[in-house]
Amino acid sequence: MTNLISKYTILSIGLIFQMVFLSCNFDKQAETATVPLIPVADFFKNPEKSAFKLSPDGDKIAFMKPWQQRMNIHVQVIGQDGEQQITSATERDIAGYMWANDNRLVYVQDKGGDENYRLYAVDADGSNNKLLTPFDGIQVRLIDPLTEQPDHMIISMNLRDKSYFDAYRIEINTGEVTLIG
Repeated sequence: MTNLISKYTILSIGLIFQMVFLSCNFDKQAETATVPLIPVADFFKNPEKSAFKLSPDGDKIAFMKPWQQRMNIHVQVIGQDGEQQITSATERDIAGYMWANDNRLVYVQDKGGDENYRLYAVDADGSNNKLLTPFDGIQVRLIDPLTEQPDHMIISMNLRDKSYFDAYRIEINTGEVTLIG
């Protein structure tokens, strides 16, 4: 009697495995038939909008958005329709940005892919765009917007020695830099 039970048990387990295996194969075939393939180019294209940042006073939001296939900064007033493009980069993407104060943004961009990022500042309405660090072969990095001093911020640059980065205080309207460490 136990041999008969074990034969039926083995047969039942075999049938269950076979049904599970067949249903898995049918499910996979059904999935591949209905799920479209994603083109490889989609993984490398710019997003529609990214890098959202709220202004310190909370009145505006800045974000990156492509313009002529390059990522540029746009600003929108909270509660209003429409946005304003405030940068017009066509050669290279804006690599990064931050609000320096309630009405001024700073951003970094390189020239020709050399990865020597320069610092620029622009008002939230797109006016007063200024190159703050016109040094060749120097990299700039953003550190701190100094919220208590709205016309200054802390950056790092390898201006003194290309092998090392020092901290500098920069005036975001004139570009005047002072070594602080």
